[in-house]
Amino acid sequence: MAAVLGMISGIGGGMVRDVLMARVPVVLRSEIYALAAIGRSGGYRRQAASLTISAATKR
Repeated sequence: MAAVLGMISGIGGGMVRDVLMARVPVVLRSEIYALAAIGRSGGYRRQAASLTISAATKR
């Protein structure tokens, strides 16, 4: 779920920026934008999970 929300946020924000600047959105020109959003959201999820695990083991 986190990966999907991260991708939607990244792509949606970029599209709004491009539309306000009267340009063709980057996401409609290449796939790398969506892949970067998916990758970063996955990294965030792994980091959040590791922090939860380390906090639980300190008790």
